[in-house]
Amino acid sequence: MVETITIPRDAYEFDCTRYPEMERLAIEFSREIAGPKGGRPSLPDPIRILEMAHAMLKAAVEPPPATIDGEVVEDGNAV
Repeated sequence: MVETITIPRDAYEFDCTRYPEMERLAIEFSREIAGPKGGRPSLPDPIRILEMAHAMLKAAVEPPPATIDGEVVEDGNAV
């Protein structure tokens, strides 16, 4: 018998802007794949894809920095 699993709708949503390092990596990787302006895109090799996935996973498991009014907070003081 196959078990049916219901996945909540919000599980499909991904917002890397909640994690500044993920957002930075997403932009970096997108630019890397897009290639130079006016040039052809460059598909990464399988090893590079794994490196990208590892970097994104690492950024995802680290908690986002605490902020107050958009300012990063360290030890209760905005930096």
